[in-house]
Amino acid sequence: MKLVIQRVLSANVRVEETEVSSIGRGVVVLVGIGEDDTELDVDWCVSRITKTSLWPEHIGADPAEEGKPWQQSVASAHLDVLCVSQFTLCGVLKKKKGGVSFHRAMRPERAKEMYETLLQRVRTELPQSSKVEDGVFGARMHVSLVNDGPVTLSLDSRTGNGTTPVSPGTDHSREGVDNL
Repeated sequence: MKLVIQRVLSANVRVEETEVSSIGRGVVVLVGIGEDDTELDVDWCVSRITKTSLWPEHIGADPAEEGKPWQQSVASAHLDVLCVSQFTLCGVLKKKKGGVSFHRAMRPERAKEMYETLLQRVRTELPQSSKVEDGVFGARMHVSLVNDGPVTLSLDSRTGNGTTPVSPGTDHSREGVDNL
């Protein structure tokens, strides 16, 4: 599973001129679900979305008074999450024609189920005061955001990005969670 996590001051999703969701301070998470992703990948991603420290000690303070950087997560700071399913994160470039292939993306029916599972688990891991929103699965969406920092991370559950990756057939769902 691939994630692009962007720290934001605000964000929203529109489908055909209608706003379908919006958040305040928090993260926008683009989610690419690969053909061989499993519940273990969901667990790995939920942990990174909710527990990765992206904010300073004193969020919103004057820069001189923010305190230590990289101290608070979405969960610890009671911030919001906007997830957007994006199969194009699983795209690969074709060698000859300059095109893109999406054969590594999970089929839509299965991907939608896994995406809904991820959303539910993120909601479970966050305090009730945090908003968890999403776009419309499979729709053409317009995502607007005010990037804060800018801070943007690109993560892959199969490479681990410095933590224990998910290996098919091996339960690594709890490994590496404490070193966030």
